[in-house]
Amino acid sequence: MTLKHTILRLLLNLRQRTSRLFWVIIACLAALFGLNSSVNAARWYVDGSLTPCGDGISWATAFKYLQDALNNLDLAGGDQIWVAATDPENPYRPDQDCDNPDGTDNPGLSFQMREAVEVYGGFFGDELTLEERDIVANETILSGEIGNPGRKGDGSLFRGRAVSVDSG
Repeated sequence: MTLKHTILRLLLNLRQRTSRLFWVIIACLAALFGLNSSVNAARWYVDGSLTPCGDGISWATAFKYLQDALNNLDLAGGDQIWVAATDPENPYRPDQDCDNPDGTDNPGLSFQMREAVEVYGGFFGDELTLEERDIVANETILSGEIGNPGRKGDGSLFRGRAVSVDSG
């Protein structure tokens, strides 16, 4: 449990035992000191051209596979995942991760998006802001083509799953 969640839980318990004025003061302090997800949000990086697998904390130590970023236990709502461009011959696949660099050929796997986590592609791999990315020049490809390339019927059953996705 994060510090933010611990503080919010304590505040909710205090709310039941204290006056309304006290609670208003606590809410104002929380807003003032930024107890919201955007302040504590992290940025994670994925770059399939890197070896070996990294920790995702920077472009230099990026995750090699998107699946590792999506499965990252430290990933939380409000976080962003920045995904570098891929070679069309070697796209990001849902059956690849650091434990399975050659893939598992499991057609039941998909990219499972996490709630309130933003995933962006179109990066070269050295950008500092979203505005610097070029989605035309730096095409990021996610593929469900697993198993034998070009063979029909052995790809992923699901290319990706997302619930309550906001296109804005």
